[in-house]
This record gives sequence, structure tokens and C-alpha cells, in this order.
Amino acid sequence: MNFISIFYGLFLLSVLGIYWSLAQQKLRLWTLLIASLVFYASLQFQYIPLLLALTYINFRVGLEIGKNTSPGKHSLDWLKLKYTVQLFVLMLTVPAWYSKRKASTSI
Repeated sequence: MNFISIFYGLFLLSVLGIYWSLAQQKLRLWTLLIASLVFYASLQFQYIPLLLALTYINFRVGLEIGKNTSPGKHSLDWLKLKYTVQLFVLMLTVPAWYSKRKASTSI
């Protein structure tokens, strides 16, 4: 599925319809998570575990940031930790993806 297709338009409209028909915020968030997993699985299925891991890390770090909103000095800067982990994961995955893509296009 790519952005310029009828299938993507129908997918987007159905997700929006389901999202706005749900009353509970928790169900809406689950709908968006599942829809994004379906969308990214249609593009590159092998990156779904990476997407799930980064979603979990962002969720946990967001909870910790939310607990730590009082002004003043804090023991750990959660936002810096979040971006450090994400950059580390990105540095591990992008070279493998690039070399795989380069090898497939050179043949």
C-alpha cells in the first residue's frame, strides 16, 4: 500500500470512520496502533518488531516524563534517554536496510 492509491484512501477513510465512531479514548488509541501496524506491515513486514519495540519504549518514557513534571532538577532526563535509545536503534537498522537495498538494486 502506498500513499497514492485507491486502497490507501479506502484504508484511511475506514480508519477515520472507526476512530470517530468509538467513544472511549482507550479504544481510539488501540485503533490507531493497530491501523499503523497494518499500514507499516503492508510496506515492510520485517520492521514490525522494531515498530512495536519503539512504541513500547516511547510509551514507557512518556509515562515516566508524565510522573516527573514538577519544576526543578531531576535525577534522570527521560527525554534525552528516549532520543538516545531511538538513535541507537536507528543506527543499528538503517545500515542493514541500506546495504540490503543496495545489493538488491545492483543485481
